[in-house]
Amino acid sequence: MRKLIIFSTFCIVTANFAHAELVQQFKDPTFSGNGWTTQVLTLEQMRQSAVQQRDAKIAADAANAAAAAANTPLAKFMSLFTGQVYSQLATQLTNNLFNSCTKVNPSDCTSGNFNVSDTQQISWIKSGTNVTLNVFSGKANPDGTFTRSSSTPDQSIVVPISSFAF
Repeated sequence: MRKLIIFSTFCIVTANFAHAELVQQFKDPTFSGNGWTTQVLTLEQMRQSAVQQRDAKIAADAANAAAAAANTPLAKFMSLFTGQVYSQLATQLTNNLFNSCTKVNPSDCTSGNFNVSDTQQISWIKSGTNVTLNVFSGKANPDGTFTRSSSTPDQSIVVPISSFAF
């Protein structure tokens, strides 16, 4: 019994000296508050990165679909056919515009004009390796002449010619 009293006294004294406190802490900053701003910034960066990746994928898919649609045999044929039609129209337009010269030597033709509508006239002047097209506003007369509203052109276009002759 004496041993039991000594042992219990010893336990009580040691328990008072070896007092330990158990503290519960969370490692996740959502609950503890420590490092909260860093976590919020990381989450925002992850969200923005996901949005950018999604937008880039949508744009890439649209570009791939457009490329695939333009790469079909029918699209290639239509593109080449359209180019040929425009080439023929340009040739016919050029021949009709510049064949109105009545001089003996067609290479002497350096200028001319034609009416586009009742209110517009285009005059052309060949000088060296360029053709200048001037657009004038005015009024077409019943006798076939054109009265310009101003001596300066409304618009002027310079077209280079290399081996093109008329």
